[in-house]
Amino acid sequence: MSNDHIIIPKSTLLQFSNPKSGTFNYLDLAGNKIYTAHAKTYNTCKNYYPPDKEKYLSSQIETPMGRLRTILSSFTYGENVIQLPKTVKQDTIRCIVVQILRNPDYIKKVQAESVFGGIIPWQLYSPLHQSDYNLIDKSIELFERAFANYDVNICVINQHNDFSFILPPEHFLSTGRNIFLVLSPYHAILLLPAEINAKYYSSNGYLAYAEIESYSEILPLYSKTIKEQINKGEQCHIIGLKDQLQKLQILIKEYNAAQ
Repeated sequence: MSNDHIIIPKSTLLQFSNPKSGTFNYLDLAGNKIYTAHAKTYNTCKNYYPPDKEKYLSSQIETPMGRLRTILSSFTYGENVIQLPKTVKQDTIRCIVVQILRNPDYIKKVQAESVFGGIIPWQLYSPLHQSDYNLIDKSIELFERAFANYDVNICVINQHNDFSFILPPEHFLSTGRNIFLVLSPYHAILLLPAEINAKYYSSNGYLAYAEIESYSEILPLYSKTIKEQINKGEQCHIIGLKDQLQKLQILIKEYNAAQ
């Protein structure tokens, strides 16, 4: 019997975990309290996915995310030039689509008003463990078509800053037309309009990475994520480093007080 991670892959949870204990912190938005969980057992269910679907997830999300993490593992902060394989955009879109399908609450309550609204007809949406492979592939095809004029980049946060990426159930953050596939507290793959990414290219065609340099830059991501998750009306956890989650607690109090 397999112990399946229902929404967030174990490989991502480990990026937010203490390397010795394997535990990480998450914020329960319902009670606005911080808890500790283990990456091995968090949000798991015995045989939640049929064997063929588990194999599909391994090949269609674990393998692409592994390729993306390999890129980040060779990334050096401060270097002016990065090189991204042509597969990065396709891997990023595939990961986003599969994560959306792993999270029915997002589909029902959030996606219509998000940057993804209207891309996939409602008829194609169903929980991933119940989805037909043809429908999944069709969803990916529609996303690739919708984001044909988008490009990808690496987005980083200097570890010396007092803020970091947070991880909602969908595995990504978005603001405006920019989408951040979060892979660690300090790294994300950024899917953004090609005309915006063009500013990161030098005259000789080299690509420079994107960076979030101040708390004011990342605050819109936090605020939008909190609003989306609360509006889902379901039990929701946001994973992150403890000091960052404590800041989110303040934002949640302010949000609730304004309602």
